[in-house]
Amino acid sequence: IAWISQIGVRHSWRGKNLAPALMMRVMETLARERLDVVLLHVNVNNSSAIRVYLKLGFEIVGRRARYAAQAAPTVSEVKPE
Repeated sequence: IAWISQIGVRHSWRGKNLAPALMMRVMETLARERLDVVLLHVNVNNSSAIRVYLKLGFEIVGRRARYAAQAAPTVSEVKPE
């Protein structure tokens, strides 16, 4: 099981499909290491990130009212084996 703690694209570089490419590279690396279950949390208001994760095969498996220092709720996502 792998946990993605944080990932992001600088604001000036957004809209260039870098997030999906970056996540695909991460997923390829994890697959080579036989880490096929990947967990992450994302702010529920970050619809663009949620879209990227869903397109990459992640599934929403839960929600949290708060996560760490974030005031906003988060969505828990998992990429199953």
